[in-house]
Amino acid sequence: MNGSIIPFPILTVEAMSVHDWEPALTLRLPAEPSAELLDEARYQVMAYLHWLSVDAAPHTAPEELRREINRAAARLIEICFAKQDAEARSREG
Repeated sequence: MNGSIIPFPILTVEAMSVHDWEPALTLRLPAEPSAELLDEARYQVMAYLHWLSVDAAPHTAPEELRREINRAAARLIEICFAKQDAEARSREG
């Protein structure tokens, strides 16, 4: 690899259209994400938290469940701050 940088995939609405919440949880947010992208990401993360707490909880070890809830909560915080920035950009623009 002649020193070239391979970028980490960036979250897009298309990436979230696979009916799987993992892209919303793991892919890097764009530098200036749209409010629509962030709304979809928030929806996906909330769906994951619901699945964890209702469907997965009875069959998941407590430590694994705690780790996944913390991971989703951290991403939700990131999305919320990005949404505030997106709304501020919208008001300015």
